[in-house]
Amino acid sequence: MGEGCPVRKLIYVPILHTDVDLGSLAGTLTQQAKAVMGEGNWQRHQEVIRRYWQELASYWTRQEVAGVKIYQDAMAVDGNVGAKIVTDLAAQGSINYVLLTQLLDRGAVLMQTENAALLREEYLLTKNLAQKTSLWGRMWGLLRYTTRTKQLLRQRDRSIGQRINESLREAETGICFLGASHQMLPYLAQDISVIALKDPQKVQAYQTYIQRFRSKQAQQAIVELGAYLMAPIGNEVG
Repeated sequence: MGEGCPVRKLIYVPILHTDVDLGSLAGTLTQQAKAVMGEGNWQRHQEVIRRYWQELASYWTRQEVAGVKIYQDAMAVDGNVGAKIVTDLAAQGSINYVLLTQLLDRGAVLMQTENAALLREEYLLTKNLAQKTSLWGRMWGLLRYTTRTKQLLRQRDRSIGQRINESLREAETGICFLGASHQMLPYLAQDISVIALKDPQKVQAYQTYIQRFRSKQAQQAIVELGAYLMAPIGNEVG
């Protein structure tokens, strides 16, 4: 774009995933997390997630979203098929997709965001790891999972960035709901102005500390970061 052309704007919303977002893997992974954290701490973690999404929803009720393009983590289709996926997952209780439904009802437009083949490979790796029962199987599965998912995440980030670059037009605004572990921003065109509703690094740090819950350092950090995640989002953002 030449000098003076209207910039494109992308509102970045880091995702805190809920059990519903994990689909068929939710039961196994949730039980593993509860075993580490304990029931009470797990419930407090769920409250942080609930309040986080509540504040996001409150923010968007104050914004004009007609014509805004939505880019959603793991959304490999758009049109009627994409809309049905959003509706189905919202009906299953996904807070993320309930919010998407509200935005779409107010005139926002759902966009194809991801490469389906990359998503399927990542899902199968996660499923395979969750099903390992022996110590050796879990160790070997974790090594393979860690190595390949890091590669897949970078490939997904590049693909997402390219799709946004190609589909977000001059002077348009997009909303990108994306897991905080993603590093998609380096792949965006320079004329796209990015505004994060919450600091992605803090969201990712919270998720990392949850996985290391047993250390005292992690428990203190979880309290502090949890308070940040539940804090209201000001009108001046975006």
